[in-house]
Amino acid sequence: MMKLSNLKKIFMGLVGVAILAACTNDIPADGGDDSSTATLGENFMSVAIELPASGSRATQDGFDDGTSDESKIDNIVFFFFDEAGNCIEVQMEENPKFEDPAKPSLNPNITNYGIIEIRLKSGLKYSKIGVALNSPTANANLLKSQINTISDYLSRTYDYVQAVKSDGSGQLMSNSIYFDMENSTQVPVESKRVDVIPITAENIYSASQRNDIDNLIQRGEKKYVNVFVERALAKVVVEKPEFKMDDYYVADDNNTKIKTITLFDHVNGTSRDIVVRPEIEGMVLNVLAPKTALVKPLNIDEVGYDQNATDYKAFQWNDPANKRSYWASTAFLDETSMKYLSWNQASERGDSKFTQYIHPNTQDFKPITANEGRSLNTKVMVSATLYEYKDGEKQEKPLDLVMFGADYLLADDFKAHVANLINRDIRNIEWTNALINVENVTLTDDQLTAINSCVNNAYTAENGYKADDFKLDIAEYTPEDEFGIEDWIASVFTKDGVQKPQITGYPEVNGVDELNSYVQKVIDATKQATLDRINTNRIMYWKEGRTYFYTIIRHQGFNGLVGNGTSDFLYGVVRNHVYNITLTGVYGLGTPVINPKKPIHPQHPNDERPSYIKAKINILPWRIVTNNATIH
Repeated sequence: MMKLSNLKKIFMGLVGVAILAACTNDIPADGGDDSSTATLGENFMSVAIELPASGSRATQDGFDDGTSDESKIDNIVFFFFDEAGNCIEVQMEENPKFEDPAKPSLNPNITNYGIIEIRLKSGLKYSKIGVALNSPTANANLLKSQINTISDYLSRTYDYVQAVKSDGSGQLMSNSIYFDMENSTQVPVESKRVDVIPITAENIYSASQRNDIDNLIQRGEKKYVNVFVERALAKVVVEKPEFKMDDYYVADDNNTKIKTITLFDHVNGTSRDIVVRPEIEGMVLNVLAPKTALVKPLNIDEVGYDQNATDYKAFQWNDPANKRSYWASTAFLDETSMKYLSWNQASERGDSKFTQYIHPNTQDFKPITANEGRSLNTKVMVSATLYEYKDGEKQEKPLDLVMFGADYLLADDFKAHVANLINRDIRNIEWTNALINVENVTLTDDQLTAINSCVNNAYTAENGYKADDFKLDIAEYTPEDEFGIEDWIASVFTKDGVQKPQITGYPEVNGVDELNSYVQKVIDATKQATLDRINTNRIMYWKEGRTYFYTIIRHQGFNGLVGNGTSDFLYGVVRNHVYNITLTGVYGLGTPVINPKKPIHPQHPNDERPSYIKAKINILPWRIVTNNATIH
């Protein structure tokens, strides 16, 4: 192999920040050839992988270098495409050897970069290049069979989380996509989008030119192919300091902090105020995207750029100075494709600090109000248990709590209330021949009165239905491993195998056998009508005190975003960012959990006072620090 003079055979690289990494600082010169053909002898191309710094978000907002493990490179894969967009070659280097850092970049906006030299094959026409680092597919031939065109490259999705190790190594990185615009106020058009990096004749040099390549580049006769890369995942760090429960309250009415709820016992006609507090069981990231794209997908129409809009969609795509574009569309389509965790899974993680690498999720990027319901944003969910406190001391058993209408009741008191209502409605039946509908027989008034007396005696508080005859469960059942719509809504049912109250002393009626069966049909219909009426109102059921709180992860503002207040930021988790989330408090009773095993899609009940987590979110672009290698 010919010896290089000044060119270091290295891949040092510092790459990409945030959603905003770009691909190249160079476009073909006027009159330049859009592609090149290597025909005779050995030909080479050098790729510079660079980190923008001067005037970048890293300077403005701070950045996170990440750990050395998070920046470790296990393999480098290059995808080469011809002018028609066909993949003509895949080159891969596993376990690259790291050597000395490269010389300073000629670009004043670049502070760190590295060079990879690539040997090209004769007879192939190299027009564009895509780059992936730490591809979990360790076989270049397999990648070649899966990626035949640029469209395949851009549409490829995968679960890149599974390849990341506990120390954070194994981060998939790839070239970013950007809109090549000279004026940042222009509306981007698809024709300006740079998906993969162009290769020109100025990027390719012969074996005889290798010793003098640095001088050729200095004189402007040859150029590096400049590439920015970014991590495909986001990093989320969640921490819960010790909450000050003295600051906890269940509601805020007209700036009055309310710390108690009123429990009602409708059977006995009593009520009492209690102090209730949640005990945090665990924290988890919920509503997780199951996969992401190999490269960041951008879609003008989907994200909704509008130069004249005044809503959340009016942000600029591009940072022209650093060839970087904002935001992204997502690699999933609807809520059924998402991954949801249960209350038990959140509790099993515990309530200590944790770090997690997740797929980006920018599906919902408009502001979400407290009671607007479900959204596809990734969320921090906190599982908790509600307890009653007396004289500052937590009681032993969790609150088994029901909200019925505007009233709070203990679950047993609510079921006793249900039994009382059913017994009352059955006792209030006005017995008539038409109601009983005994064929060809007309009961006398005395007989009807006797039936009424028998029924009334059977359905007293002592003899009729009791609280233990009823159960509370999810209103509309879905399989246990699937999230359901509003699984926190309960309905009251009669338990299986419950014995009906015994009615005795029926009057003798000639020609009527089993009078009890006729009467029981009316009683059963009355009982069901009462249950239906009760279940028409939403029953919120904090079974054994289980509840959860959540906060949507908010990203940060963008240049050109119009509006104030909640319009100054967008929601979502963006690749190549670190989200440091500190949970500082919880408020309200949270959203009830009936089945702790069922996956949860966090939401707020629309008819309940707001419950939420108070959180501080610090968002940092995630700088990539790598080393260098030479590809042959």
